[in-house]
Amino acid sequence: MMPNLFVRRFRQSRGFPLWLSLFTVVALLISACAAPAQPSTGSGEQAAAPADSEAAADSAETASGGTMIFGRYADSLFLDPVLNDANLDIWVLNSLYDTLLHSTEDGQGIVEGLATGYEVSDDGLAFTVTLREGIKFADGSDITPADVKWSLDRARNPDNGIWSFTLEAVDSIDTTDSGVVLNLNRPDPALPAALAMFNSEIMPQALFEAMPGDTDEEKAKAFAEKPIGSGPFVLTEWVRGSHMVMERNPYYWETDENGVQLPYL
Repeated sequence: MMPNLFVRRFRQSRGFPLWLSLFTVVALLISACAAPAQPSTGSGEQAAAPADSEAAADSAETASGGTMIFGRYADSLFLDPVLNDANLDIWVLNSLYDTLLHSTEDGQGIVEGLATGYEVSDDGLAFTVTLREGIKFADGSDITPADVKWSLDRARNPDNGIWSFTLEAVDSIDTTDSGVVLNLNRPDPALPAALAMFNSEIMPQALFEAMPGDTDEEKAKAFAEKPIGSGPFVLTEWVRGSHMVMERNPYYWETDENGVQLPYL
């Protein structure tokens, strides 16, 4: 799973090469205008920097708010995590939706997401997931074990795209008061990683099924125009071929080590 982009408002631009050139020029100017070396004290030693500068930097608090503009080379096609297999859209999906588990930034481990943890039975055939308490979708509705079961059942359906193979060891899913139990046809050590992938992102069953259409694909296309997930951002505007605008999800569950709600922007 790609890292979420912790920005508040996002606007897509077709001028990415221009932005890249501008950033390069600015970087060169900054380098050329770098602060000069510390003046000599006259005794052959460098003058010491103010003692309180480092302490001030250490004590500075992280500020929230702001705007980030990010250019891409093409527009998104389809913002459904199950039916979409475009690399271009994965980071957008990860910004709008969330998974039970997350991969670490170095890609070497798995950490908590919408779930606070999981347990595997001795025979490896039961994978029990416990959901985080109080988690909500971006519209303020609760994320329930039923939403998780429905989302994963949809993701593991072979008719719903090529990524279903990541959950092929799952035979069935049962709900509990605090989460779900995945019943497996064989032990699968890769299952935690599969539950951190974009195609395993959790969606609101009731909102999806209320969409117009007779088939899953028809409903998915309608839902994906104004998707609601539980990721750090919510899509507020999408002008095809021009730009997207995302704003921070006020119900996002994650906080930093100081208890400040993420994302910062």
